[in-house]
Amino acid sequence: MKRNFDQLLTGLGGKPLLNEDQQPTNLTLGAICVQALLMTFPDEQVTGEEKFRRYQLAERLSTGGEVEVTAEEVALLKNLAGKGYVPLMVGAVWKALEEQPAVAEG
Repeated sequence: MKRNFDQLLTGLGGKPLLNEDQQPTNLTLGAICVQALLMTFPDEQVTGEEKFRRYQLAERLSTGGEVEVTAEEVALLKNLAGKGYVPLMVGAVWKALEEQPAVAEG
């Protein structure tokens, strides 16, 4: 399935996410997913192989735009975002990954 990782994340009610100065953050799905993939978590014992797999996915997503991802990769992104972010950000990421319609194949 293809997902648009340049999509801006929105908060409650579809409103833009705001920073401390109440300005829109302009955070994209890709930026947050890449950061989640590159984080380490104290509750994990991750092998070098898994870390490299996460790095490779982060590299693919860092280009932005429409990227082909598997259901397994979406599940990984949701899991890692869930571990690394506050509920508002988790909701925005999960919603974007789940509700974004698949891009029609050419």
